Amino acid sequence: MKPNLGLFIGSEFHARSLTESKVFNLLVEKYELTIFATSNISMYFDQIDLPYEIIEILNYKNLNKLFSLHLKLGTIRYMKRSRSYKFRINRYVFGDYYSKQNFWSKTLLVLKIVSKLIVILSRYILSRKIFYLIVQKIYLKKIEQLLAESIFHTTKFDLLISWCQTTEPTALAPIVFGRKYSVPSMVVVDNWDNLSSKSVFPIEPDSLVCFGPQSEEFSRKIQQFKAAKIFAIGSARFEIYREHIQGGPSSVQVDYLYAGSSIAMEDEEVLEVLHNYSKAQGLDQKFRYRRHPYPQGPKINLADLKLRFSTIHFEEINALESLEQTKESLLKSKILIAMPTTFLLEGLLCGIPTILLSFKSTKIRTSSRMMLENLEHLKGISSIRGLQVASNTTELLGLIEPTSQMEKFNYLDEIQYYVNWSSTTYGDQLISAVEKTISFQKPID
Repeated sequence: MKPNLGLFIGSEFHARSLTESKVFNLLVEKYELTIFATSNISMYFDQIDLPYEIIEILNYKNLNKLFSLHLKLGTIRYMKRSRSYKFRINRYVFGDYYSKQNFWSKTLLVLKIVSKLIVILSRYILSRKIFYLIVQKIYLKKIEQLLAESIFHTTKFDLLISWCQTTEPTALAPIVFGRKYSVPSMVVVDNWDNLSSKSVFPIEPDSLVCFGPQSEEFSRKIQQFKAAKIFAIGSARFEIYREHIQGGPSSVQVDYLYAGSSIAMEDEEVLEVLHNYSKAQGLDQKFRYRRHPYPQGPKINLADLKLRFSTIHFEEINALESLEQTKESLLKSKILIAMPTTFLLEGLLCGIPTILLSFKSTKIRTSSRMMLENLEHLKGISSIRGLQVASNTTELLGLIEPTSQMEKFNYLDEIQYYVNWSSTTYGDQLISAVEKTISFQKPID
């Protein structure tokens, strides 16, 4: 009889990662699988013709508010554990952008900063142990209301798994229900910066699947997991590059790719530099611009940018484009000009000669340089052998031509600390982690 797994999925992005990497197929073949997801994600799985059960869960607004409050208070409590939390606080207080320099704008800015500092002070006071634990207890108690308890009376689960990027309710549910019904729990972290910045785990899972040794360190030092078994096996979404990495056929490399910033307005400065360079060098449509799938801050006017920067090709993407589209875009690039995002790791995995931008912006406070200097998961990334770092416009322009002449570079050994890559597929490694987690919990006869 197959073991029975309960799989909690909190976002369409992670549903896509799970299904398009074919990891979902492996799980269905190996186990009796029950998916717990909200209605929008349930619809995503309805398109897949495989034997599994799906149970819809309701994620209430009040529960999301509790998650937000718990994360905010936890960020204050954890700020000594990771510089990323301090960065998040500074970003909240001072914002992502520099303000206009006149008396009234400065006065308004000061008032906003003072009001936010008061909020931070109140959070600091409330984040002391008693109030924080009260909020945490209420939050975890409310998570129990995501499901009718009858499901655990009628189905004996061997393992509960969450596929997540933050400690939102769906991500914590397997740990909560696992403890209540004596079922082992596993958290699959499918983001690079989750454990150092985006999450505050109030309870510890029985096992954790994460990117690499760096993530394992974060789970111990920052999240302070004591007993959880850690499996640092990479990410399912990188499996689409396996054939290319192992030397199989790949796209013809024809142009240069600029992968945009998560702070959308920063892209405008970089695009202007690349446009002027293209005009001077006669490189019409030689550069492609790929927006970040989840841009933050004020929206940029793409139609306007296309007119202003006519020498650059703008890719039409959305947050939920297929992984195959992402792969096609990356692998036809002679060079990758990257902001400090997870897409940087994808370029390095594939051996694409890469220029990492570390600009100090005159408009954007949360610039690429600020991110590199202050985000814990980016620590040391700029020292990777073979990775070119441009700290200003002159350096970027001086690196474009030499980098485009570089041969494919094997970064795999260089980046193992950040993202583990093995000759064994991610799916097989995940199955092994699942089997070990289940066996750890079985009583010895």
